[in-house]
Amino acid sequence: MSAYEDSMKQYVANGQLKQSEADELLAQRAAFDANRETIEATHKGKCVGYVNGQMLVADTHTALLAQATKEHPGKLTYFEMVGSSLFEEF
Repeated sequence: MSAYEDSMKQYVANGQLKQSEADELLAQRAAFDANRETIEATHKGKCVGYVNGQMLVADTHTALLAQATKEHPGKLTYFEMVGSSLFEEF
């Protein structure tokens, strides 16, 4: 189990997320991971996310989340800044 999966379990245990929300984020992370090689080769320096099975690309996380909210209201978004080491431990 990855550190990201462990963190999702902890959020659910602490009441910070519902299990369905954690499952949704894990599914979006899996979609990102399945395309990671292509994403890293083509979107360096961009924010890339998955929401409701759709890949979104923006210059910033703020812009990405605004787009995700507009196109998929009420859905959670998994995103990473491509080329950033922020999420390496996950």
